[in-house]
Amino acid sequence: MLGILPWLKSFNMTISLVSGLSKKKISVGPTPRKRLCDGASALFDLIQRPESLRNQVGLQPPLCQFLTEIWATRATDPRDLVFGLVNLTRDAGSPDFAPNYGDERDLVEFYTEICRRFLRRGELKSVLYVAGVGYPRTLNALPSWVPDWTCTPEMAPLKFRNYNASAHTESHIELSLPGEISIGGIRFDTISATTSRCFPATWSDPKDRLGGKFISFCATLLEALRMIEPLPQRYLSESINQSKTDAFWRTMVGDAMQVQLDHGQEQNLLSHGASTPMHLLRFNRPIPNEYGAILETWGPFLSSPQIEALVAYRTLPNMPPSQPSFEEVFSRNKDLQELYEAVTSSAKDILSCAGGRKFAITAKGYMAVVPPLADVGDEISVLCGLEVLFVLRTDFCHRGGSGKVYNLVGEAYLHGIMDGEALCDEPVEREERFRVV
Repeated sequence: MLGILPWLKSFNMTISLVSGLSKKKISVGPTPRKRLCDGASALFDLIQRPESLRNQVGLQPPLCQFLTEIWATRATDPRDLVFGLVNLTRDAGSPDFAPNYGDERDLVEFYTEICRRFLRRGELKSVLYVAGVGYPRTLNALPSWVPDWTCTPEMAPLKFRNYNASAHTESHIELSLPGEISIGGIRFDTISATTSRCFPATWSDPKDRLGGKFISFCATLLEALRMIEPLPQRYLSESINQSKTDAFWRTMVGDAMQVQLDHGQEQNLLSHGASTPMHLLRFNRPIPNEYGAILETWGPFLSSPQIEALVAYRTLPNMPPSQPSFEEVFSRNKDLQELYEAVTSSAKDILSCAGGRKFAITAKGYMAVVPPLADVGDEISVLCGLEVLFVLRTDFCHRGGSGKVYNLVGEAYLHGIMDGEALCDEPVEREERFRVV
């Protein structure tokens, strides 16, 4: 079990390790010194990055926001994600989050109680963005509105991308029963189709000799393009007046481009994943028309015979290890190399939104990006006071109370409906209280 002292010890040991390795004061035997030094430096960077970045910009966020930003961080004792990080936030010293390692409650009750405290402080909505059964979980008994901080997700939250899906409405979240909340909102649409797999969160991996992640990315992209073939040539949202193809590529990037951090440092979202201080990032919306032309270079790339053959062969369940490497295939074809270089410029923007998620089409004909475990029949709703749309799933097993009961599935991007348009299409009188367990 990690307590406060072991956290400090670990931090100091990491500093000593980095210093000792760089000065060759530590004997590491047969282990390559550079590899060990790089690993220790990376660990040190992970520990110090959130605090140092905030020191530079003079920010100290509340714990609820920090727990959204470090969604992908792990700790030996999962309670350290609350107790071990509280001193980096403005909630340091708050009795609500005073460390208590003698508390013998299991993690389900512990995380649920932490979220109840956020609710009492009016802060629960900040962690709803990283909650939901649409992401892999190890604590299956958790209420769906409570994040499972024991897991390491592969995607970054969508909430920091300047969306305004609920049009500045106020959120009124209530704890109706010990494991149940109620929240106001409007049901807008239903998922009618999704890709069979989610997009990989990254597609560049030096250890991935066969290019498996990249091929999986291409295969999912091809599947999504085939899904939109029956749709009308003009996208159904009249307010944005876009072609089907333009709307598709904008959906893939969430119609947003990442720009530099406030303090002037260029930061690549994919380099740091969900551990990046997300509220320091800025996104421009919508993407410029000329950027759409760059995205559409994926079309000829995906339709090339070599890529089609790679996708068809590499996605077989029993691919022989003797298959030529990804690099070997590309080295034989200059046109393919040029196309590959062209698409890499847009890959990071696609993966910052669609990475780790599925592409979907709704019953009304909208294009969407949804959580990896979202399914056909799940509902897409506006939740009052929240910046993005959310996927909800009817819980048929729940008993007690009146009315429909839902599980929170997770965040969703619905192209053309991210700036309050749903509240224009649906009368405000349609607002209802969702019971979420």
